[in-house]
Amino acid sequence: MEYRGEDGKAGFIAAWQSKTRMGNGEQEIIKVDENNSIETELRFNNHSNTTQIITQVKEIEAGKTQVTSTMRAEPSFPMNLMMPMLKKMLQKDMDETTANLKHMLESKS
Repeated sequence: MEYRGEDGKAGFIAAWQSKTRMGNGEQEIIKVDENNSIETELRFNNHSNTTQIITQVKEIEAGKTQVTSTMRAEPSFPMNLMMPMLKKMLQKDMDETTANLKHMLESKS
């Protein structure tokens, strides 16, 4: 892993080298709306497609937080054929990240 910029701020990049078929890539923070949402862009070096990920947080009541993550991508061929597999691979990581964020937010109250 390699980190560039100030974590938690727009422009921060987390990059990685991977031996998997997905290959090397990076995720950049595009926009931060403090206490509401964060928008990131996921890029893999072996293809030109990008994926936007928006994570929104909303306090439901004291000590309870709703965390929602959505992905938006328009992959070209042949990546469009791999999207179901990619979604399945990323879903576990996204669920874990969302659960960790929810826990951190709720433990502060």
